Amino acid sequence: MCNQCRQQELEINPEFEAILHNEYELNPEVGFELLNETPTNPVRTDRPYITWVQKILNFIQGGSLSTDGVMGTNTKTAISRFQGQNGLPVTGVVDSKTEAVLISVANGPVNRSSPNYIKWLQRALRDADSYQVSESGKLTSYTIRSLNYFQRKWGLPVTTVPNEQTDIKLILKGATCCPPKQ
Repeated sequence: MCNQCRQQELEINPEFEAILHNEYELNPEVGFELLNETPTNPVRTDRPYITWVQKILNFIQGGSLSTDGVMGTNTKTAISRFQGQNGLPVTGVVDSKTEAVLISVANGPVNRSSPNYIKWLQRALRDADSYQVSESGKLTSYTIRSLNYFQRKWGLPVTTVPNEQTDIKLILKGATCCPPKQ
């Protein structure tokens, strides 16, 4: 999980919180952190981590993956399906970007009209594609034009308001994870 996610206060979905109980240490100030996380290893293969991936995929996709911590064919297929549905490179492996999107999707909807989200969007547009957008927290006409240009450039539906698909593409293109919930 990226440092930005740790620094933000994330609102945890109660069902998701129950899923994370055994593998994650919950901290109301920063959301959640994986116990014994090893940030130097971008691809995790240990059983507790794979079990978490299986549980979170079951939660998101309504699936029935075995939660045995083994990276079998069904788990790889579910990861690939999730990656494809969310515009990620389809590898069947949970890298740091896939993990960030898993966390973002599992945490539920984002208030895209809040000043904190708008600031994140403005910073994300700057970080992901070098747009010179000031972090005012207001959805200005310049922010909307930059958003639309980004959406067109990356083949996304052009909208006057940001959406989850745009958030994910921004993260994939270098924005810090994750959008604030409030």
